[in-house]
Amino acid sequence: MVQKNILATLKKHIDSGIIEATPKKVTKIQIHNFGENMKGINEFIGATQILSINLSKIKNLSEKIEWINELLKQEENKNTASMLKTQKNAHLANIKFVIDGAVFMGVKLFDTKLSCIVNKMIFNLNIENPLNYIDNNMFEYCNEKLDEINLIMEKINSRLNDVDKDSNSIGYNESFKENPFIKLL
Repeated sequence: MVQKNILATLKKHIDSGIIEATPKKVTKIQIHNFGENMKGINEFIGATQILSINLSKIKNLSEKIEWINELLKQEENKNTASMLKTQKNAHLANIKFVIDGAVFMGVKLFDTKLSCIVNKMIFNLNIENPLNYIDNNMFEYCNEKLDEINLIMEKINSRLNDVDKDSNSIGYNESFKENPFIKLL
């Protein structure tokens, strides 16, 4: 009998609106879209991290190639020039190796358009093969693309933070008053 009274009192308080801690209804479609978007965001971030690491390696190698090219312009000794050309070719081979190794989930990342959607905003990234810029300042191209990646990552971070702020207004009603509930016990 006492349990029925406690349950009846609890039900009365819940029905009267004193305790309001129920979440708003979320449809299955919203949850599915959220999951797909988060998966896409995670994949995009993973791919851009790999691109960033590989672009940094290529940038360092291209700087060495530029330095060798400057030395070759001044070098008169054929043996030294031959050694410098060998080093340059080794650096080019290393760049090709890095480019070929830039793969995420079986997809080569250079010359591939990457995109994701965050809070209804589309982010796109396309990085051409840096070897296309071997005669046209590959070092600067890598710097530009690294800056572009950093800018996109900052924007994604900002959009994700905006989603977190908005989620507080959609979620649970935080006007729960514990005193009436404690009095029941």
